[in-house]
Formats: sequence, C-alpha cells, structure tokens
Amino acid sequence: MTGLRQWVRDPELPARSGQPHLAPPQENEIASIVCEHALLPDNEPPTEILWEYARWKPGVSITCTYQLRWDDGHAQTLVAKRYADDKVTHLAERKDKSSDLQPLSPRVRPRVLLPDASLSLWCPAADRELPGVAYLLDIKRFASLVKNSGITEPGLIRRRKSEYEALRYKAERRAVFRAKLRLRDEAKTRITLAARVLPIEEAQRIATSRKALETAFDETGTEPFIPRLRGFHERYGILIEQWLDVRKAHESNDFTHAKEAGAVLARLHALPLGADGEWLAPITQGTGADLRPLFTLSVDLAERYQGLHEPRPQRLTWIHGDFHPDQVATIQNGEHTFTGLLDLDCLGPGDPTADLANWIADHLFEDETMGFDAAATPLLEGYQSAGGTFDPQHLRRCTADELVRRGAAAIRRLEAGAMERAARCLARAALSPG
Repeated sequence: MTGLRQWVRDPELPARSGQPHLAPPQENEIASIVCEHALLPDNEPPTEILWEYARWKPGVSITCTYQLRWDDGHAQTLVAKRYADDKVTHLAERKDKSSDLQPLSPRVRPRVLLPDASLSLWCPAADRELPGVAYLLDIKRFASLVKNSGITEPGLIRRRKSEYEALRYKAERRAVFRAKLRLRDEAKTRITLAARVLPIEEAQRIATSRKALETAFDETGTEPFIPRLRGFHERYGILIEQWLDVRKAHESNDFTHAKEAGAVLARLHALPLGADGEWLAPITQGTGADLRPLFTLSVDLAERYQGLHEPRPQRLTWIHGDFHPDQVATIQNGEHTFTGLLDLDCLGPGDPTADLANWIADHLFEDETMGFDAAATPLLEGYQSAGGTFDPQHLRRCTADELVRRGAAAIRRLEAGAMERAARCLARAALSPG
C-alpha cells in the first residue's frame, strides 16, 4: 500500500480540460500493459488492480500509482507516468540497469518504457528519484548502514530473520519503511527502526536540519518530542530514525486533538535556531506561479484566482513545514507518555504562522460549513497555553493562501468535483479580511 489517503477520483478531468494526451491510465489499461510488457514468465497476472494515487502537472505529465494484487496474497506497487513530450524516448536511449533490481520485484519487471504510449512504468525499487529504496531493500547493504551508524555491533544482524514493512510511498517524493532487525544474541533481540528515503538533495537538507534541531534539544535540556535521527546515508538519501511507540494516531481529517497539537507546535517554535540552524535555507510552500497552471484550466477559476498574498515572515523559527492532524500523535516512551511530532520531511527554518495556517486550512477544507474562528480557536488556545504568539491578520492571510493551495491540490490529484471544490476554496480565501 502507498499509505496515502484515498480519494474519489475523476479520470476524465485532463481530457475535459483539453489535455486528453495526459489521461491517467485506467485499471484495465494497466492490466493489459502488465500482461503484455511487465509480467515475468511463468507468473499469473494480478487478479485485482487498485488506483491509489495521482499527481497531474498540466501540460507536463500525469503520475499514477496502482496496487497489484494476486489471489495468493502477494501485492506489489506499480507507478505509471505519462508525459506530454518525448521524455520516454530519451529515457529509453539511456543505459538500463533495472534488471539488477529484479530480485526486489518478483512478479513484474522493475521498469518498463513504452515510448509509443509516452509511458514510463516502475516498481518502487526502480524509482529514479529515490535510489535509496533499492539500497534499503537490500538487507545486506542496509545492515551495513545500521552497523556503520553505530546502532549495532558488526555481525549482529541476522539478515534472514530481518524484515521490512512498507508504510508509505509517494512516487519520486518519499518512501517510508519500518525495519525489524533480529540480532544474533541469546535473547534474540529485535530492533525496530524507521527508514525514510527522499531525493538525495532533499535528504541532505533534512538531515542537516534534523541534526541542528537535536542540538537545540540538547543545549536547552528539552526532552525531545520527535524521533531521533539515528543514521544517514548521504549518497542514497536514506534517513534512519528512532521508532516511536505510537499509542494514539490520528487520521488526516481528525481535528479532535487540536489543543494538544497547538501546544507541541508552540514548543517546536520556541526552540532556538542557533548557529547551526540560522544559515539553513528557509522552508517555502511554493508560489502563485506554481499554482497558476492549475487554475487556468477553467475560465471560472482563472477569473477567481487573484494570486497569493505571500506575506513576508514576521520571524523565523523551527517549523514542521507540513503540519497536519496525522502528524501529531500520542507516544509512549517507557513510563512517559507525551504528544509528539512525526514525519519531519519538511522541517527547517520558516514562518511559524505557516504551520498554524496549514492546520486551520485543512479543517476549513474538510468542513466547508465551518468558519475561521471555529476551525482556529482550539488550536490557538493550545498554542497560546504553551507560550506561542501570532499576529491575527497575518494568520488569516496565510490561511487564505493555504486554502488556495488546497483548491489547487484537489485538481492536481484529480479529485472528483475538483473544479467546483477549487472554486469554493478560492471564494473562501477571497473573503479573508487579510
């Protein structure tokens, strides 16, 4: 499974917007492609294909992820990316080493290029933007990384008794695994770690931010409320982190823990950037130029879209950068229970108001009958109770921008009714007094 939220999708949206050449492959098309081009000899075709993810870049590409399932319980993820230009032809001219990855994809070929259909297909281990996935799934190499990171002594990991669980995969963006390692000792100790794979440059930035934040914890004597970074492979973009015992998780549309979320967010924002953090590049959420192609697909949206406020940060602090309800959890550490932050792939210096606006805009997007004050008050009460401060007008402007981004995201993921949803987001953003 991709571990991503499932949406009701509209596969006809690109065609209705004048881009039929970027129509997402339907399940029956994927079934035919798998049987004709990807299925390995002596294997039965999958008995079920589920469309799990879509990312449309108008005029450029459409990326979709599918779950292939067989009657014997085997499942495998397959990505299909269709281009508007001849990118697949250029990819086909490069030397293909994907056959080396065949052991990591037991029933279908790791990568298939179909220039005539402008399609590139791959399994996660063959993701060109995430070379760390293949490295990670090679237990011998991963065991070496764990050893070199000082997590275990040499030779202690029993590779045949160790296993992985795929938790989340977003094509070309990130992959998250739980690694369960069995050690060679009398107690048959099992170590559980989280392993995150990101594009290499992004992973390097995140690793630097994580280390600087941990320095802030240590220097201020603050008990960490995030998973500790245990190891990092710079060449392959792999981050190994502490596995936390999550006692209570939340769905992305669950806002019942807003006060607790606000309080832990204030604690993050209060940590000093320090000498190691001040020179890091601030987190950015994208600009109006990034969104404009999505809103120009409709005359109505183009008329409604007025750009973003893009207010200047009033101050820079550590921010989560992707603050949503499912990123906050109740965690058990021995006898200590605390509210912690997860999924720190956007951690860095930034405008703390952006974190608040992310949460509030999510709530407004999920419940279109809700007003700003109702969506914001519980979060802000928790935030202020822990010492957090904010400028109300600045917050409304940032929330308006985030609402605009939510509308664009509905189109990008081909959500059913996306154009109407985007129009309502733009209308609510325009009502902001900011």
